[in-house]
Amino acid sequence: MLEERSPVLVVCLGNPGKRYECTRHNMGFLVGQALAKELGVSVQHKKELLGDVAEGSVDGVKVRILFPTTYMNLSGQALRKCIDFFKLPLPQCMVVCDDVALPFGKLRLRDLGSSGGHNGLKSIEEAIGSQHYNRLRVGVGRDEEIELAEFVLGQFTPQEYDLLAGVIQQAKEVLLAWIQGGYTKAVASLIQPKGAEKKIIKDENLEKL
Repeated sequence: MLEERSPVLVVCLGNPGKRYECTRHNMGFLVGQALAKELGVSVQHKKELLGDVAEGSVDGVKVRILFPTTYMNLSGQALRKCIDFFKLPLPQCMVVCDDVALPFGKLRLRDLGSSGGHNGLKSIEEAIGSQHYNRLRVGVGRDEEIELAEFVLGQFTPQEYDLLAGVIQQAKEVLLAWIQGGYTKAVASLIQPKGAEKKIIKDENLEKL
């Protein structure tokens, strides 16, 4: 569990460059950008850390947001650089990424598990030598008629765009809960009243996508 007032690192997965902006595979970047805006901080390129980094604080907790510039398949290299440079234990890190196995707009929070075929998570597992790390997966759905690489590097549909701001907002709220109170508080922020299914969009239209 995250120690009180310990510095934290939020690692947002995606691909750098305008070509990949607002693509499904960059959901992690989109959430991280929203978090940086919430904290009122700007992003600075850190060549030695293989990424862009924003630094701020939430209720006295030092927060660093990392956007790897290695491209998705080598994301673990940037994470490794950061945890070594800032001397951060893995429980003080949270990885944010897209997930095609989840319906669009649904969140899944885990502190242990496989990559599930996600190349960014595969790279992280290789870099840290473990499957035991915090990760927040944001569902982007899956169109089986489109080849996987083309799908994740594709733009959101008009229907998804209508819901995207809400998805990002609620993912950001989970990150803020984690920063303020650790993994347990983050999990609690996902649970709906009366044991309802964990999901981040309450709009009934989401179920029709």
